[in-house]
Amino acid sequence: MLRVAARCVARTSRLALLSKAAVAEPTMCWRGRSLCTKDVDAAKNAGGDAQVSGKAAPDAFNLAALDDWIKNYDSGNSPPLRYPVGTPVQCFVGTDRWVKGTVVKHNYREESWPAGKSVPYQILLADEELKEKDGRNAIWAPADLPFIIRAAFRFELSDSAECRLDRDEYAKCTVVGLLYRETSWPEGRYAPYQVKVEAMLPGALSEQAKSVVGKLIWLPDDDEEYIRRPCATREARLAALAQLSGSLSEAEYADKRREVVHSAAAPQRSAAASLNIK
Repeated sequence: MLRVAARCVARTSRLALLSKAAVAEPTMCWRGRSLCTKDVDAAKNAGGDAQVSGKAAPDAFNLAALDDWIKNYDSGNSPPLRYPVGTPVQCFVGTDRWVKGTVVKHNYREESWPAGKSVPYQILLADEELKEKDGRNAIWAPADLPFIIRAAFRFELSDSAECRLDRDEYAKCTVVGLLYRETSWPEGRYAPYQVKVEAMLPGALSEQAKSVVGKLIWLPDDDEEYIRRPCATREARLAALAQLSGSLSEAEYADKRREVVHSAAAPQRSAAASLNIK
């Protein structure tokens, strides 16, 4: 149900949202914040707005820190929770095992617990974690600490990726922020990524998309439609096609480029041969 709700907006509407975020108002990211950011020259005006800077090193389990956090939480003195409802996370369940899930509730409590007792998160387990078939599909996290719960986005800070800027345009980008939000957004709304657009893929046609290069944008979803792994084969095919553009009509070039842009990642092979141009 949660997965259906998260994608209840029509695909065309999602593209309209992406266009607004990434193209029409590319500087809108300056008015917001990311809960976790990587310092980049273009983000100097962040002004210390980020809570975390750079890639966090793995944290060893610390019983004393756990006890302190729980005491502060029970007394109402803990810091704000790091992960909004809907965030994909991994939770530590002992013996070096982490399980995947999604935050579905803050300040969770069970009826059998003493009055006033709660925990920071309830997590709905991912389908792949339901191997034992014991009927349990949710767990709770006792503290909001890196060695207890951590974000589980597909990309981490500093990762290189390709982000979608228009219906048929992707660009090279670097992930510089996680859990980004605009100051004007309703409480609880976040975008999974803030990225810096580094360069267009070869032969780009959209001037509007090209204007975003060098700027920071946010991406509305953590899926292949908006952000994907770089593919050297696909980039080589686009470069080869761009060199042959003079022998094609504008419509033919646009059609062939669209096909390559949306092609799945594939093993390296002869770029020119794969274009099927005689």
